Amino acid sequence: MGEIVANSIKQSLVEDNELKQFYDQTLEADFLLACLLHDVGHSPFSHSGEAFYLTKDVSDTEIPLYNKLLQIISDASFKKDFNETVNAKTNAAPHEIMSVCVGIKVFGKYIADKVFFARCILGLKYKAKTNNRDQLKNAYIQFLNSSHIDVDKIDYLLRDSYVIGFDTVVIDYQRLLSNVGIKKINENDENGNPYSQLIPVYKKNAISVIENVIYAHDSEKKWIQTHPVVLYESFLIKYSIERVRKYFLDKYKYNIFSFDSLINDDVNNPISYMADDDLIYLMKNTKEIRDNLVDEYMNRNNRRHPVWKSEADFKILFEKTKGKEWTDKFSQTLKKVKKFLEEECTVPIIDLNSLKELKDIKRRVSEKTNEIAMISRYDEILDFFNDLEKISKKLKIDFNYVVLDAYSFKSSFNKEAIKQLKITFPSLSSVHDLKDATNLLDSDNPTRKEFYYLYYKRNSKKDAENPSLQDFAIAFSENLNVKVIY
Repeated sequence: MGEIVANSIKQSLVEDNELKQFYDQTLEADFLLACLLHDVGHSPFSHSGEAFYLTKDVSDTEIPLYNKLLQIISDASFKKDFNETVNAKTNAAPHEIMSVCVGIKVFGKYIADKVFFARCILGLKYKAKTNNRDQLKNAYIQFLNSSHIDVDKIDYLLRDSYVIGFDTVVIDYQRLLSNVGIKKINENDENGNPYSQLIPVYKKNAISVIENVIYAHDSEKKWIQTHPVVLYESFLIKYSIERVRKYFLDKYKYNIFSFDSLINDDVNNPISYMADDDLIYLMKNTKEIRDNLVDEYMNRNNRRHPVWKSEADFKILFEKTKGKEWTDKFSQTLKKVKKFLEEECTVPIIDLNSLKELKDIKRRVSEKTNEIAMISRYDEILDFFNDLEKISKKLKIDFNYVVLDAYSFKSSFNKEAIKQLKITFPSLSSVHDLKDATNLLDSDNPTRKEFYYLYYKRNSKKDAENPSLQDFAIAFSENLNVKVIY
């Protein structure tokens, strides 16, 4: 796809007498190398593992990956621009930063302009208001890594659709990418002085495909990336990775999620060319790493299941029956419970062990402080735990749960006819409008930005021997006393 874009840019430049002076074969070659190597720094388990690139070892005061990048790209302007994105929390993803480091370290002799190569992968544009060459570079950068449509997004949408078997809209990438180009426009600065600017453009033939890319991206994000099974699998992977990482940090004083672990530059490294298989082997064969959640990742027959399987289930079950205020309060309670489990519990699971830890923490806090808000927070979580324990006994399932978050989806579609489509749910006898089950088509009204799943342990593989969605809905409505302290 990068080649199609490069050829389209070349054609738009060389066929224009005014623009052909800007065509640069070396610039094009570096862009193609960036396209080829932009994912070479992906961590084991892909996006589930890349956040660990930002962890520190025992002696670090700054993030090692950032320091490694600025060491490899020794350029003052690049450093200034990159640090600004870090401070604004708009910096590139960890795997993209690692891809720059690995790409230049291993393949640097083939790269003419390493700063441009790095900026392409990071999506870090030059601040070029009047410099036409930098503006052309920015066009290349945008076509590889941008906040909207680029070859990376199109590539993974097509790949994921094929691998997952998720039938989405057709993306005619040939039509889209062969209709990109560069155009020169004239602007005036703040003082009224004229200057020219090179900008990336799409021809009108690409409009239909642009719409399809947006829709395909929204569909995958809503139904695949935030699917409760995907979220839970990622939760188990991240937890297991952290067990491995902590084991190496404690035993060897070495952070395995590092630049050195991905290459073979130091024979003293405990791990080199790190891949999924290295971590799986350690999870399976190191007793210090194994625990219930790691074992659960290894045993697919032992997975927890979501109480509600989609945001549509959640909205219909609670918002339509208990009201929006109750549902919002319930979501806020789940948010506080999740934060407590992650930050104050030994293992992030709602069970008898975490219930005991919660009671102990509340007692210690009550003895040390008279702050009503802090004590009330623990009271609220404790009430939720106690209610959930009662619900578990009523439904004859284990008091053993996990809470995970997923951002509530928001899209710009707003078609009244589609909103009126009728939707049925296997576990419910009633029929509902599509607008009551999803906010995919809701662009005018504000919506909840946060959304949570609650996972439980099934009694057996047979659906008939486990509580239904309707059973949970009734039990929650009758037994859950939702309290939120504002």
